[in-house]
Amino acid sequence: DPELWEMLIKDADSGCLLLEEQPKIDRSVENKHEPSIFLTGATGHIGAHTLVSLLESEGNFSVIALVRATNPLEGEGLVMKTLTSYGLMNESIEAAIKSRCTVVCGDISRTHLDLTDEEYWNVAKNCSCIVHCAAMVKHQQPYFALKNANVGGAKEVIRLSASSTPPIPLMFLSTIAVFRSWNGDVKRFYEDDDATAEVKHLKSGYTQSKWVAEQLVRNAQKATGLPISIFRVGVVSPSTSRQNSAWPKGNLMSSWLAAFRTMGGFLFEDGHGALESFQMTPIDFVASTLALATEVALDLTNKKRESLWGTFHLCSPGHPIPSFVVGSLLPQPYKRLSFDEFYNALIHLAKTSPSKEVAASYGMLVNLIESYEIRGAKTAMFDTRRLNGLLQGSKVTIPFFSEDVLERYMASAKIDMVTMEDYENKEANIAIDGIPDNSISAVE
Repeated sequence: DPELWEMLIKDADSGCLLLEEQPKIDRSVENKHEPSIFLTGATGHIGAHTLVSLLESEGNFSVIALVRATNPLEGEGLVMKTLTSYGLMNESIEAAIKSRCTVVCGDISRTHLDLTDEEYWNVAKNCSCIVHCAAMVKHQQPYFALKNANVGGAKEVIRLSASSTPPIPLMFLSTIAVFRSWNGDVKRFYEDDDATAEVKHLKSGYTQSKWVAEQLVRNAQKATGLPISIFRVGVVSPSTSRQNSAWPKGNLMSSWLAAFRTMGGFLFEDGHGALESFQMTPIDFVASTLALATEVALDLTNKKRESLWGTFHLCSPGHPIPSFVVGSLLPQPYKRLSFDEFYNALIHLAKTSPSKEVAASYGMLVNLIESYEIRGAKTAMFDTRRLNGLLQGSKVTIPFFSEDVLERYMASAKIDMVTMEDYENKEANIAIDGIPDNSISAVE
């Protein structure tokens, strides 16, 4: 859609306009207090794990957590509930939250994060670093439904970074999905690669919104020299170290694995198709890397700081895991499926599932195959040399996917259930009865 492409490009170019008359507060007077990190997304999957890693880090950080709530007490309760749901809560973390975590109530999609003037400028004055984890992850929604949160949120953290002198370092989370699945030879993407040309190939609203957000940040960094690190995060998987770690809600890899498990088979064809191998990045690796990057950003004597302001591929170093390796861990003998067999099996599951929600969930996967152009696509390789340099000599452990870990991944995978709101939303790009139809947004 040329009109949509034009809108995405225009939105991506709008970030620097925010900074032309941006008022600033002077932070040049040395702050004798402990470093304070402004964290968005603390009630989300990545944000919650990052909060714990920040509180456990050697930087002795305090954290200002932006939470959508009516008052700070309610916001703190939401943070506690989220950490408990992910199995992250213990006495030490609870004590750290009580003593070193301050909740401010706001919204990333609103001007000045929906904070009062006093709250906003207090954050700008006292914040040592921004870690922006918040995002709306809804693969079935169009760009317009995600723009305020994902694009608006990017604008607001750029504005906050530029609101003081010197500017506040920003750790910004993007995604490797800003690069399309590659049709043709296997493609290797490098951390310095610019995703500008990818816009015409991105089919889902989520990837479009993240592409615009990343372009906003990159453009602002180039134009103003703001100290920004962009982390293109891979497909996030459960922790490799904690037995109780589970897939987050809405995770597509979890849905694919659950579908494969239900079918009792995995894709197996010549080459490395987009679903014939899995690129997985454990959540504990993501969170601990972000905490490490924050430590480096605030250590003016650290030699790695000079190379911190750029783009990193925050995904597991090494080759993706072949699907037949995961399939070999199924409790029963598994079938080797061609792509057509897999595709038809998805449609069959959608048609024969007992409820509309389950049918729509499998139908969503059918539509995603088309919208992401998965058929015939290749698994891209993501170079991590800059990430490897950041990790060198640190305590962050490179993920190891043992049989036990992969078996746990397989057993805990769940289909992402489509809500009735999504079911009734004709712009949600869901094939309700499991039969894709490119001429309309949803099949009734």
